Amino acid sequence: MKFTRASRKEVFKVLNRYEEALVNLDWALRQDPENVFALGNRSEIYRSLKRFDEALTGLDKALETEPDNPLALKTSLVLHNKQSWQT
Repeated sequence: MKFTRASRKEVFKVLNRYEEALVNLDWALRQDPENVFALGNRSEIYRSLKRFDEALTGLDKALETEPDNPLALKTSLVLHNKQSWQT
């Protein structure tokens, strides 16, 4: 069930229903706060909404749990670079 809630993000993202995606990802993370899949997906939604600080917070937590996660590492690097260009 946790994976299903986190996976629904893809459907909502395609439909541009980001807030609904966040509701499902938040639910999945209440069930399992260290769910790297849900943390990464929630960060992706935050990035789509240009809520970069929240995206980075989620990625940092994902990397605390799974330091070698390639997707979290790559996305974190992209967001950090994006922030350095904006300042």
